[in-house]
Amino acid sequence: MRTPRNPAVAGRLGAVLFMVSGAVTLLSPFVPAHPDIDRLGVFLVGVAAVAGGALIWAIPWGRLPARAQWTLMLLAHGLIALHNQFGGNDPFRYGLFFLVSFAWVGMTQRRFTSLVFLPSFLAAYLTPLLVGHAPAWEISSVLYAAPVCILVAEALSWTGDRLEASQNEVLRREERFRSLVQNSMDVVAVVDAEGRITYISPSVEAVLGWRPDEVIGRPARTLVYESDREKAEEEGGSPVEPGVVHVYEVRAARRLGGFRWVQVRVTNLLEDPAVAGLVCNFSDISERREMTERLRYFAYNDPLTGLPNRVAFLERLEQAVARARRHETSLAVLFIDLDEFKEVNDSFGHAAGDTLLHAVAGRLRSCTRPEDTLARLGGDEFTVLIEDLDRPDQAEAAARRLLDRIASPFLLGGRPVELACSIGIAQGRRGDEEPDELLRRADVAMYRAKSGGRNQLATFAPDVADSAPISVELA
Repeated sequence: MRTPRNPAVAGRLGAVLFMVSGAVTLLSPFVPAHPDIDRLGVFLVGVAAVAGGALIWAIPWGRLPARAQWTLMLLAHGLIALHNQFGGNDPFRYGLFFLVSFAWVGMTQRRFTSLVFLPSFLAAYLTPLLVGHAPAWEISSVLYAAPVCILVAEALSWTGDRLEASQNEVLRREERFRSLVQNSMDVVAVVDAEGRITYISPSVEAVLGWRPDEVIGRPARTLVYESDREKAEEEGGSPVEPGVVHVYEVRAARRLGGFRWVQVRVTNLLEDPAVAGLVCNFSDISERREMTERLRYFAYNDPLTGLPNRVAFLERLEQAVARARRHETSLAVLFIDLDEFKEVNDSFGHAAGDTLLHAVAGRLRSCTRPEDTLARLGGDEFTVLIEDLDRPDQAEAAARRLLDRIASPFLLGGRPVELACSIGIAQGRRGDEEPDELLRRADVAMYRAKSGGRNQLATFAPDVADSAPISVELA
């Protein structure tokens, strides 16, 4: 036999039923009643029931053994039997008291407990009838009174079990959800219609350093990095249809400064009375964002020199040609190849060669404008994109500066190393040439310059004779 659902509640409910039944019994002598009624006896039974109810109320049932409550049924059955003895044999009237007692069993005890009290019920029900020599039809009423009382008790007990099972399932789900929320690194927040945080999960402290009590009641923008607040209000402030998930990325403000990149998933549950807000689930994606940025960087930049690579250069060249076509301006591509660089690798090793390439990139960068694009295509090949040329000889002047700068000796391991380069120039006017064609022409011009010796430059022209190398006197 399992324990009662709640001993304290069961005891208090029993006390109330005793006092209410006692009050009804006290009134019965003053209303039309059975001719054989003993009014004094009935009154004393009512007093005993009310007094017993008061005493039962004061008993700490929660501290007593579970079956201690069963004494209430024995007491109740005894008082009902006395009430019937003094009030005249009326099985239909006092059967109601038995029904109330079994209803108490159904509401406070486990299934089939009602069967335990069947003997006491039969004794209390039949004794006054037998003592009073009641007719057989009154005695036979026990045949339907007992099943009705048992049925009422078991129906209430079954209903209580079902309700308790449902409540326990709800509690288990709430506990599971609470455990998942508290132990998840994702942060769950609820924002009301006015934009204030009404709930936030404890994981916010691990992600952003905020304690939940520090942000509940504050505007949701508090958790957004200051520089991103306007963007977040545009993203998160757009209407979200009920049940639709809106996803965006933003920087979240850390309590002690700085930020973490988070992905925010907003679900509109304003119309759900259980939530009445926007549910914001955000995940820390800082590492993923950093990895993405690194991949994007290496996709468009040379890892050795940090310069844009071939992919980035071709994209910028395509954009520059489009601008030149749109604004009818001129541009130039310079193709730079270091002369005899293989000898440096063979003499000093590839590590020294990489160091030298890094130094070359630095010198080339110092000779170009911020708006120019300097890139490393690979190996010892570099390119420069110059836009908005004012004069046809402007590209050649830039190439001469690059030749002079590279010709100055480099220090490699404390030893001076002299380098030279060949530069090919291809000019585009009003965006008439395709990007790939411009780069090809600059490459062709570079090989024409290299055929003339070290430290030369040449400008591409359709007529090969016009592409003869131009010598530059070394300092």
